[in-house]
Amino acid sequence: MASIVKTIHQRSACACGASGTHIDGATVARFVCHCRICQSLYQQPWADVVVFRPGAITLSVPNELTFRQYRAFPALNRGVCAACGSPVAAFTPGASLIGLAFVPSRTFEHPEDLPPATQHIFYDSRVADVEDDLPKVSGYWPSERAVIGMIMRGLMAKPA
Repeated sequence: MASIVKTIHQRSACACGASGTHIDGATVARFVCHCRICQSLYQQPWADVVVFRPGAITLSVPNELTFRQYRAFPALNRGVCAACGSPVAAFTPGASLIGLAFVPSRTFEHPEDLPPATQHIFYDSRVADVEDDLPKVSGYWPSERAVIGMIMRGLMAKPA
């Protein structure tokens, strides 16, 4: 399955508009996560996220975010708006070395310009079935392998 890599120039914002990002760079992957952390954090059955290349994202008001890791290493450092608690962006550990950013697709000004999601991960943790043609990956290690594969293919692809 080929990653869909696309250059994005737009903003994203939390539910209340107090926090957000400026995106100017290439996507790496887009997927739908059904893990328990995402269900709890997003207050939805799943999280639809877009992964960006290093340097593509700038936080509009970094001091308006509260960052937290919800599991042991290697966990994403997830930033939520201090005002409304909505997820804004998450970063890989050692962001200065890797720099990948994960941004919820629902926060973008123009989500229709984003590349489509390519698969569901942690589908065994789902709280609702999803009727679409995307592959559905179940289990911790298969889901981790799927994400790593998407990211590696996306990093090696040339942005459109």
